[in-house]
Amino acid sequence: MPDDRFSLESLLGRFRALVVFSLLFFGVIGVRLVHLQIVRGPSYRQQAEENRIRPEILHAHRGRLLDRKGRVLADNAPSYHLSLDARDRAFRHNPEARDAVVAELARVLNRDREDLRTEVERARRTSSVPVTIARNLDFATLSAIVERMEKLPGVEVRPEPARRYPYGTLASHLIGYLGEVSESDLGLETDKGADRDPDKESDADPLDRDSGNKGRPYRPGDLVGRSGVEKSCEEYLRGVDGVEYVEVDALGRRTNLFEELPSIPSVPGDDVILSIDLDVQRAAEAALDSIPAFQKKEFSEATEAHPGCIVAIDPRSGEILAMASRPNFDPNVFVAGLSSKDWKALSGPGHPLLNRSTQASYPPGSTFKIMTSLAGLSNGCLNPLTPMPTPCRGGLFFGNRVFHCHLGRGHGSLVLRDAMAQSCDVFFYQVGIRLGVDRLTQFATACSLGARTGIDIPQERAPLVPTLDWYRANRGGPPGPGAALNLSIGQGELLLTPIALARFVAAVVNGGSILRPRVVRQVLDGRGATAETMPDKPLVLGKLPATDADMMVVREALEAVVEGPGGTGHRAQVKPFRVGGKTGTAQNPHGADHALFVGYAPAENPEIVVVAILEESGHGGVIAAPAAARVIDAYLNPVASPIADGGTP
Repeated sequence: MPDDRFSLESLLGRFRALVVFSLLFFGVIGVRLVHLQIVRGPSYRQQAEENRIRPEILHAHRGRLLDRKGRVLADNAPSYHLSLDARDRAFRHNPEARDAVVAELARVLNRDREDLRTEVERARRTSSVPVTIARNLDFATLSAIVERMEKLPGVEVRPEPARRYPYGTLASHLIGYLGEVSESDLGLETDKGADRDPDKESDADPLDRDSGNKGRPYRPGDLVGRSGVEKSCEEYLRGVDGVEYVEVDALGRRTNLFEELPSIPSVPGDDVILSIDLDVQRAAEAALDSIPAFQKKEFSEATEAHPGCIVAIDPRSGEILAMASRPNFDPNVFVAGLSSKDWKALSGPGHPLLNRSTQASYPPGSTFKIMTSLAGLSNGCLNPLTPMPTPCRGGLFFGNRVFHCHLGRGHGSLVLRDAMAQSCDVFFYQVGIRLGVDRLTQFATACSLGARTGIDIPQERAPLVPTLDWYRANRGGPPGPGAALNLSIGQGELLLTPIALARFVAAVVNGGSILRPRVVRQVLDGRGATAETMPDKPLVLGKLPATDADMMVVREALEAVVEGPGGTGHRAQVKPFRVGGKTGTAQNPHGADHALFVGYAPAENPEIVVVAILEESGHGGVIAAPAAARVIDAYLNPVASPIADGGTP
């Protein structure tokens, strides 16, 4: 019987079934290929490229800070930085791997594991690019990381510019320091991104040049100016980062530059020329360092510097020539990241981060007699050629108490010039009685002594001139009968910042113009061309409410303080020039007296005004006057600098 399996009809049936199966099989494959190549092709192609190609940020060089003669105060130096890509593909489905890398890095960097994990987690939520977690790696740390690179996915060590302050602590309060950006700097809310997957790939441009900060967005790990000029000129100093695309191997290591995607070069920040003179600044720093340190245990352990400050200003323009404060700090320590020991020292006794020139206020003591004299002359309460009715016998009985003079045996009968030269308190007590609190404080307020100066560095403190309204609001009623006497010699509730005192004295000696102090002179772009110039003319905010004749009388009296016989400020003399000034010894409720001196020179045509305040150090004529003289001498008698103009140390 014939086998039907081999019949023609059977063979044709099986052939038809095979054709149908083949068509279905290849049809399914074709549909799948169409879906993979055409529908999903661009997406897979992008993922493949992302696995092979990685954008790397080219960090811009921060603009330099230069003194008025072009000498470098802050620049950049090559260094190695450590970054971690918290979104590396090795971590996408294995969070434990990321935690293991963080733990190993924390051990190598000697950092707290939880702090580092929090930092990486923040970066994972907020940025699609690697975050810098360590800067200025030393050789030992660098070697330890390189040895472990195969076990540290997402980690990379790259050369990047690091901020450098070649003179260390010099002018540190004026220059300022850098700190890592915070979430508020990044414009983040604490719960932002909670409703999305932070490990999901982002389509955002890693530079995002069209968003925030005029095209200069911040990313986690970036450094930003936190104080001084570094903060006030952040907009100029901070450049624009670039980007380049590189090919990486299976371990995420860089192999080649991917030239098919063009790199975007970084744009360096602008250079900022400051008004300070390096040589004058050095003199101010040396003068402060020459004062013996506190004998108090808590200060001697924190710093060898004696607390105080010196401000030098050009009375013609308002430009700051020097600004020094003690204790001070080295801004270089902020660049690599502060250790807990460093932060404890900086935030401890003495307050090294406090710029006493602008952020501290003091009783002005007898330096305020300049104001009292002008107020008395302007209000007709004082005749420069007529002595006060009561001669100085060592004190003045007023109300139910005796207000003492600093000279126990008394000065006798004096006119204004001699009373200023010898700093007779009894003379000025009587001027204060004639003026009263209201007229004296109103005059001081009209001289802008109760307001911030507006200097172009941040965090300036406001002075305190206690008007009648202030007494009613803060003391529950009008001041007592002795308030005018205390205020007349710069005591009582009166508190002035050194910069406010310097601006006032500058106005007295420049003819009455109240100027806005300034630190920035010019901004230069990367080619050295002028990007922005500060106004050539000084910014005049107002005029002293005094006549030229009255100011001349006061200036003659101030010259007698330094150059006249018996003057309390003779230690401020600077030959061959004539110097004017006023000493002050301010009572301090927290300890010994503060020593103050305000001076200017040349007396006939002043070019520099100096305010020196040394905390708890005694008499102004003994301590503060010679310190100010060193600064005046450095300005008026310059010597050849060991560093050429425009050079680096």
